[in-house]
Amino acid sequence: MTPQRNNRTLIWALTLAVSGVLAGSERPLAVTRAPEWTAVFERTAGWLGADGIYSIPLNGYDAAIGPRSAARTLFVFSDTRIGEADPRTLVITGRGMPSHSAATLDGTAPHAEAISFHFGYRDDGGLGHLFTGTHTWLNDGIAIGDHVFITAFAEKGWKPVRLDLIALPLAKGRPDFKRVRICSDIPLLYRDETIDIMFGVALMDLSEAAGAPRPDGHVYAYGYRDNKKQGSRKDAVVARVRRDAYADPAQWRFWDGHAWRPDISVAAYEAATLQRHISTEFSVTPVNEGLYRGKFLMVYCRDVQTRDMMVAVGETPTGPFSDGVRVYRAPEPDTYDPLNGGTTYTYNAKAHPHLSPPGRLLMSYHVNQHGGLPTTTEIYRPRFLWLDLHRYTDVP
Repeated sequence: MTPQRNNRTLIWALTLAVSGVLAGSERPLAVTRAPEWTAVFERTAGWLGADGIYSIPLNGYDAAIGPRSAARTLFVFSDTRIGEADPRTLVITGRGMPSHSAATLDGTAPHAEAISFHFGYRDDGGLGHLFTGTHTWLNDGIAIGDHVFITAFAEKGWKPVRLDLIALPLAKGRPDFKRVRICSDIPLLYRDETIDIMFGVALMDLSEAAGAPRPDGHVYAYGYRDNKKQGSRKDAVVARVRRDAYADPAQWRFWDGHAWRPDISVAAYEAATLQRHISTEFSVTPVNEGLYRGKFLMVYCRDVQTRDMMVAVGETPTGPFSDGVRVYRAPEPDTYDPLNGGTTYTYNAKAHPHLSPPGRLLMSYHVNQHGGLPTTTEIYRPRFLWLDLHRYTDVP
C-alpha cells in the first residue's frame, strides 16, 4: 500500500470512528420500560393478544409527535387470540385464532379507551381473516393518499411461499375494512433452494409527507434474507421505490451493495447484506436529534428469538451499519419459564417513531412460548420500551 493510500485509509477510519459507525464502537443508549403503552394491550375480552405488531400513521406522517401528527393510527397483527380471560387469573377461554387482526387508535397517546380492535368473520358467523379471507401473516404498511398498503404472506412451515399486497381504503381518515382489495403474488419475494428473500417487513418513508429530516422521495422497504443452509440465519437487505409508485412492484429497485437494480435476485449477493443476525420483523428510523442525529437506527432482536433487543447505527439507508449493540435484555423468560416448562421466548423488536415524543423512541418486542398456546394473557402480547436518544446507559 502506498503512503498516500495508507493516509487516505487512516483518515477514513478515523472519520468513521468519530461518527460512531466502526464495528464495536457503539455504546448502548439508555432504555426504560414504557408500562403505559404495554397496558394498552392488556385485555380480558375480545382481542386478547397477537403475534407481531406494526403501527401505521394514517396521515402518512411518521416522525416524532408534533403539530403534523396523525389523528389516527392503524395497528396490524398476525396470529391473534380472540376470547375471554378471567380478570383475576388472566386464564383464557378462547373463541378462536384468526391469522391476523387490526386495531385503530385515536390520537398518539396510550389510552386504552381510545383503541378499538377489528377481526374478520366468516359467512357463518365464525371468526375469519380480516383482510385476505385466508391464512396470511402481515408485514409493515404505509398510508399514501386514501389507501393503506400492507404486504401479507402465505406460509408453509414458517417460510413465505406467496406475497400479496393489501390495499385498504380510507374513508374520512378511517380504515374501510369492507372494501379491501388484494393484489396476489407480487414479485417482492425471491426463493430458491438455499435462500428466501422477502421485502416489506420494515418500511422507512423518506418523503416530505412523512416528515423525514432529509427527504429523497423514496420509501425504503427492508427485508430479510433467510439463509436456509446456514441455520436459517436472517440478514437484512433493502429495496426502494418512489413514494407515488409504491403500489407498482415493477417500479421497485433492489440494493446489490453498490447500486439499485430492477432484479430482485441481486439481494442474494453477499454485498447486499446490511446487517446479520436480525429478526423477521425490525425497523429502520431516521434520527434528527440526540447522540445520533443525522444517522439511521436499526432496531431488531438478535437472531429472531432471543432476549437481546439490539440497535445498530447507519450512515445512510443502505449503511454501513455498526455492529448491533444490545440495549435491553428481556426479563420475561425468567418470569414465566418456571410456569410453562422453560418455553418462553421474546422476539421481533422494532420502533414506532410516530408515537414517540421528541427525544425518545418508542420500541416494542413480543413475548411468546414454544409448544401449545399460552393459557393466560401474560404471554402472547407486546411489551414496550423507551429508547433515550440523548443519553447513553449508565450501566456498564
